[in-house]
Amino acid sequence: TDFRGGGVLAMRHLEFFVARRTDAARTMLAEPRDRPVARYPFACASVSFTALVVELAEKGHLDAWLIATLPDLAGSAGENNAAALAAGAEAADTAVAELYADLFEAFHAVYIASDPQTVMDYPRVFRRFREALFEDVKRGGADGEGRPFRTLCAGMHAAAEKGPVERKSKTN
Repeated sequence: TDFRGGGVLAMRHLEFFVARRTDAARTMLAEPRDRPVARYPFACASVSFTALVVELAEKGHLDAWLIATLPDLAGSAGENNAAALAAGAEAADTAVAELYADLFEAFHAVYIASDPQTVMDYPRVFRRFREALFEDVKRGGADGEGRPFRTLCAGMHAAAEKGPVERKSKTN
């Protein structure tokens, strides 16, 4: 698989996902069960979600959330400062990986609900998911606890549980 789009971070996110959310990863790899030809390229999709999280960070959409997520480093001084900074970096890394995983799982729910017929449906569904995510960002994008996009993710999971969404038919 080509990791150029996300580099080492994409590999770390994929490892994080399969190690910490093993059951979800297994389910995602096996669905849709009735149409294996409609399964999207899991590792490539994972890289796309790492790139999406990086884009959100580069545009500043994660700043307030990360600051709220990090442990209080202001009181750290002297020898403990390096340890506190390392703990803060680890906490931020884990928080970003969890966000990546939440978005990836939410996308999968939307993908399955879209009733894909072939792998060629993947780009259309990803594009719609991305657009919805950035609309959520425009609206403020965080739930009451300051976690970004959780409302969007929960809404997408709920929509997926209701069943397939209407597919746009192509007209020639």
